[in-house]
Amino acid sequence: MRTEIIEDRNFKILSFIIALMPVSYAIGSLILSINSIIVIIFGLFIFKTEIFIVKKKFLGYLIYFFFFYVILITIYNNINFLDENELYKKNIIKSFLYLRYLLLFLVINKLAEKSFLQIKYLYYTSIFMVSFLLFDILLQFYSGKDIFGIVSDDPNRLAGFFGNEYIAGGYLQIFSFFLIFSSILFSKNKKIFLSIFLLSTILLVISIPMTGNRMPFFLFLFCLLLFGFLERKLRKVSLTICLVFFTLFTILINIEPKQIKHYNKLLKIHTLTNDFYKNSKDIFLNSKTLFEGNMENEVKSAHLKTFYAGIDLWKENRVFGSGLKSFRINCKFGFNKLCNTHPHNYYIELLLDLGLIGFLSISSIFIISLWGFLKKNYLTFSKTFYERLIVMPSFLIIFAYAFPIKSSGSFFTTTVSTFIFLFLAILVNSETIKL
Repeated sequence: MRTEIIEDRNFKILSFIIALMPVSYAIGSLILSINSIIVIIFGLFIFKTEIFIVKKKFLGYLIYFFFFYVILITIYNNINFLDENELYKKNIIKSFLYLRYLLLFLVINKLAEKSFLQIKYLYYTSIFMVSFLLFDILLQFYSGKDIFGIVSDDPNRLAGFFGNEYIAGGYLQIFSFFLIFSSILFSKNKKIFLSIFLLSTILLVISIPMTGNRMPFFLFLFCLLLFGFLERKLRKVSLTICLVFFTLFTILINIEPKQIKHYNKLLKIHTLTNDFYKNSKDIFLNSKTLFEGNMENEVKSAHLKTFYAGIDLWKENRVFGSGLKSFRINCKFGFNKLCNTHPHNYYIELLLDLGLIGFLSISSIFIISLWGFLKKNYLTFSKTFYERLIVMPSFLIIFAYAFPIKSSGSFFTTTVSTFIFLFLAILVNSETIKL
């Protein structure tokens, strides 16, 4: 009896430490890394070698293969050049350190497999952080300062308590649906759910554009549309919100700045909207011609130039890839080519670093996880509406990460890898997750 009490307490503590990750992310990547390490150490203490057994065997094989392939291909591509550049040695070390995300996945997967993950703690911290950041951004927009007195260096980009690190839009997009579905924690009343759903969605639709993070905003709307498509009861509401936005978006890109020059706040939104529209238009119209190598004119989009540099470099080693973080070492500037630390798209980066083999393995992991959730929740309809919503944020987060047509950070960064493998572990165990 006493052993069961101790185990139950340990599972709750581990769930709480996992739930601190949205808070750790807001503080900084170092704190997030420390948080992850604590989860791994405490998980190993509780489960010991049991964590290495994944019940969904095929998925487990894919995940193990992906992580060990990262190490093998990085060693193969870097081992002969250790004396030429310090980065080759660092890349090999980083490939081994990347195994911590495998351990993170395995710990959370085992906790979820056994139905011991207290996901309500993750809801609580995400709801608090998203609500606080929403308030902070709105305050900064109207007063010029956030709650801590921080003034943004860029008048067209607001980050709230993130200061001059402009990642607030991405943060809101990742954790937004925990707030949107927050009523499931305390009520199953349809009116209460709809009220919170509408209020939080409208606040997010207003606040995310203020951050200047354009892609997170469109991903948020796309996820909202997907949710509306899956849940018929909320289809009209979701579609209406998105249609209202797209109508306003169309008006903003066609209006002349001089017509709103006396409305500073609206002029900021107009500038952001037009920049996003022009950049997206450039990418959409020119990408095919550019990637085929037939582009005679210089493209304007810096993202498109970076994408092209990555695609062109991938062609040198299509099947096996060039190893972890190869873009920064091998990229060469040229006509319509722009080099950076990474190619600003997850799939281009994965193709470049891990080739078709690594790309197909991680793509398969995404597809199996997303399809498994849809199959269990929307083909068999074995769960109620509120039961489906418990894991819905994790589904939408992984869908957003897996969405191919977008600019992004590096797949292998602390923040991205932490939350991909955290929410993957939750998603693949959706049938065992309860509040």
